[in-house]
Amino acid sequence: MCVLVIKPDKDGNPVRAKSRIVVLENFEDRYYTKSQRYAPVLKYSSLRLLCSNAVSDKRILQQGDCKNAFCHARLPDDELTVIRPPVGDPEYNNDTYWLLNKTLYGLRRSPHHWYNMFTAALKEMGLQPSLHDPCLFSGTVTSTTTTPPAGPLTSTPPVTSIPESPSHPTPSSPSPALVHVGIYVDDFVFYSTDPAQETLFMEELKKRVVVDFMGPVDWFLGTAFTWKRHDDGHLSVLLSQLAFTEYTAHRFAVDRCKQVPHMTPYRSASYNQRPSHGHYQAALHALKYLYSTANYGISFHSNASNTIQAFNHFPSHHDKEAYTDATPPSPGDVQRLTSFSDACWGGQFGNAVPDSTPLELFKFRSISGFVICRSGGPISWKSIRQNRASLSSCEAEIVATNECMTELEHIRHRALDLHMPDANNTITVYNDNDACVQWSVSVTSKGTKHMKNLKENYVREAHQLGRAEVKHIPGVINASDLFTKELRDAAHFRRCRDSMMVSRINFEKHGHVMPSHRQNKEDLPYYNVRSPMPLESYRQSLIAPAC
Repeated sequence: MCVLVIKPDKDGNPVRAKSRIVVLENFEDRYYTKSQRYAPVLKYSSLRLLCSNAVSDKRILQQGDCKNAFCHARLPDDELTVIRPPVGDPEYNNDTYWLLNKTLYGLRRSPHHWYNMFTAALKEMGLQPSLHDPCLFSGTVTSTTTTPPAGPLTSTPPVTSIPESPSHPTPSSPSPALVHVGIYVDDFVFYSTDPAQETLFMEELKKRVVVDFMGPVDWFLGTAFTWKRHDDGHLSVLLSQLAFTEYTAHRFAVDRCKQVPHMTPYRSASYNQRPSHGHYQAALHALKYLYSTANYGISFHSNASNTIQAFNHFPSHHDKEAYTDATPPSPGDVQRLTSFSDACWGGQFGNAVPDSTPLELFKFRSISGFVICRSGGPISWKSIRQNRASLSSCEAEIVATNECMTELEHIRHRALDLHMPDANNTITVYNDNDACVQWSVSVTSKGTKHMKNLKENYVREAHQLGRAEVKHIPGVINASDLFTKELRDAAHFRRCRDSMMVSRINFEKHGHVMPSHRQNKEDLPYYNVRSPMPLESYRQSLIAPAC
């Protein structure tokens, strides 16, 4: 069959129309296992990690698109495929059939063949895949003297260089910069700290596949990228899903409602195990919130002790305890991985459950939440119900910290594969439960004697091995509080949200978050309370000298 598709841009407007011949998969009578059909794609957390690394290196991610990707890989001899031309083709009524030499859209193993072909090309260029995300590649591009024709991957072996004579050694030169690549089917992003390496990567890839390089990333995986280069040379980027949010709001007629920027997604309703009209109204309320805050997104900054790290290092003026108990990263350590974990003990029913209402036991389990950030923005976050009931708030916090540590370890491994220098440092995990913090350093008490044979002892092992460290932070400034409970206080909800998100207006005007309690730009939270420079001297340094 022939499929017609209209491709939108980052604002949701149609940009081009595409037509392609697609095989009807339901008529394919071969059986393949999952491993024979599997083709991995780039994780969203890996994309954000790669973006934060590019921003910390003050480089803009570049984007590429492989044209007609599934039409390039050759079919193996044991996958003989014959198809009938689509309706409308001149040969449709002539009893003519096509014998496929290459894969086509719709075949069950087309994604698998394309992935093997594309990754083989990257490996031939000198890039190596990550052991923890097969769609992340990193390495130094090697140049070839032969130029195979553009299109499908050829079997021409790479040219090997002739070793130099010992009597005429090659002069030592600095090693070339690495190229980092993330691929998602036929789309990919890449960057290098050396522009020459980026150019060499593009030249070598054009020799192997038909590819269109589109410059800086503008629209990738449904996410709009807004880049901003500051006057001092630093770089910031905003990631938002404005088009997707507006499309969803239009689909359910929520865009007819008036936007309320200061609203929250929470809507109190009576408890009911079965879907009811109240549940539908609550869902529409959440969609209205998304529509009202459609211009919000997450941002990363190369300089910045701002967004989530500035929020925790410079909390609200009423929270005096935070200045002594909380020890978030200083401005010199903003590029390090940092995480925040939290748990809400027990169920979330409150007074919404009528008397004599039977409740399922799993709904009494606690909720775990965490957020992992780097370069001033979130890399990964999660909200999940725990697998068992916790006997105390301390146990619930320990389970949540272990959930955070599991994801943090996975991200740390990917950061090591990308050769990120901060991946070898001790990663700080902030939690607002002091008993959990003490437990992580193997300090036992009567309050934790009921916890035995916990698999969460991995947190203690990570602490002893120096891979992570759990520290205390007051609950009022714990940003992961957003993922564990319904925040009735609208101001507190917006404060937690604005610690990790920023509107496009504030991003374009200031390049970072403008917290509600920090409206004066000269009073922005860049000062470290542990800095040897007095506060008044630092404020004077912010004022530009008169010309």
